[in-house]
Amino acid sequence: MKQLAIIGPTASGKSDLAIKIALKLDAYILSIDSLSIYKEIDIVSAKPSKEELSRVKHFGINVLYPDEYFSVDIFISLYEEVLKECKEANKNLVIVGGTSFYLKSLMQGLSRLPDITQKVKESVSQELKKPACLLRKTL
Repeated sequence: MKQLAIIGPTASGKSDLAIKIALKLDAYILSIDSLSIYKEIDIVSAKPSKEELSRVKHFGINVLYPDEYFSVDIFISLYEEVLKECKEANKNLVIVGGTSFYLKSLMQGLSRLPDITQKVKESVSQELKKPACLLRKTL
């Protein structure tokens, strides 16, 4: 199984190229556009048309409603599911979009967060109970 990523700015022809390559390489497409993942957000994103979606199987399009939580770790889980489906169907994968952070996270993983001690958690919890104090510290 082969994987290919096409990354670039809005309206640079990424989607058209991805479809041409997917048809040639017998591949599925995974969108890494930060807005295409959302249902009902159609104006500011360049989602594939219904005709384009019918030509090549796409993932990562119209998955969530705008009020639903999404993060890069959820995206990585989606990628892993897509990868499994590609392997089962003996398909290649074309990853396409403008959110290079998603691709970077797939290639390099996520940075490990430091451990937060119970003492720090308690201190922050106490500070959050005094919003006026927090305001003075930030100004």
